Amino acid sequence: MIDICIPTFNRASKLQRLLRALAEQDDERYRVIVIDNASTDATQEVVTAAASMWPAGRMITHRNRVNVGGNANILRCLEKAESEWAWIIGDDDIPEPGALARVAMALSENPQAIWVNFATTLLDHSGVVRPSPRITRGLHDFIEAIDCFSNTLFLSANVFRPAVVVPYLRFGYQEIGTCAPHLVMLLACLTDNPTAQVVFSPVRNAVWESPQPDESWAHRPVFMALPRLALLVREETPRQNFLAAIGRATFDRFPLNECGLLGVIGGQRDALADQTRHFAGLASATSRHTLSLVKWALLLAIADGGGRKALNLVSRFWPWRTARDAEPERGAVAEMLGSDRL
Repeated sequence: MIDICIPTFNRASKLQRLLRALAEQDDERYRVIVIDNASTDATQEVVTAAASMWPAGRMITHRNRVNVGGNANILRCLEKAESEWAWIIGDDDIPEPGALARVAMALSENPQAIWVNFATTLLDHSGVVRPSPRITRGLHDFIEAIDCFSNTLFLSANVFRPAVVVPYLRFGYQEIGTCAPHLVMLLACLTDNPTAQVVFSPVRNAVWESPQPDESWAHRPVFMALPRLALLVREETPRQNFLAAIGRATFDRFPLNECGLLGVIGGQRDALADQTRHFAGLASATSRHTLSLVKWALLLAIADGGGRKALNLVSRFWPWRTARDAEPERGAVAEMLGSDRL
């Protein structure tokens, strides 16, 4: 049995679309659990009407007394999952046609796995090809096998065994500010269980859709919090590899000021230093990564020595530009930091 858990809040129309898509692929091996985070729209009406699409007992609903926050509601799904496997699907995501049967088959082929990361349209979006399954054991192997961090982070891409992962629920709550409590639990589990298997599967299970303009803000807190996630990896080399995977997925996406000074705010100097070293190596081979290097170097400089040190780094990391050409960047950084700090 697989529990399909859906955390939701005030997305009645999207939730209705998801429930209909699941009902069209109905299978006796699944049950649906909806965790309503105290919605104030028509969510309860949608859930009540959808219950008739499944036999009694195949759809369960729970409404939180208060809104506990989106990340906490994800963990509430884990608390309610009781079957052998749990698949948390975001209320604004949708399964691929025929996904339920393919997921069940893939899980049956990996009886020792504790976690399976399925392929989604995010791989296409990122230009990643996953031709065959990759089975990993323990934390280091898992980090080395990450082919697309965005897909690893994507909640709806992951199916896991609650019996193995839920004992680490407290770590998810403790590090809820990472905006990736499910990955916090996985990292903790793999740290304690060096033979635990994670599978990166080529089987497609869900469709990722680009956020609408009015929803894109929600992604910024996620990317701002990711350096904290990397600090949970205790050993230096795996941590650097994990940061590299995060960097490839995120820091060419947003300008520095929208990253909110990232780890500086949380005092995450070690994460900044690791990532700066990583991009310094990449930028020495190609100019493609120079902008990411500048972002990280500036953050590290701000953490270490304030605005003037950051300004000096701007010219250093634009070696092909003349001093006059570097002035716009120096001016932009000065404006961002504020004249009182220079």
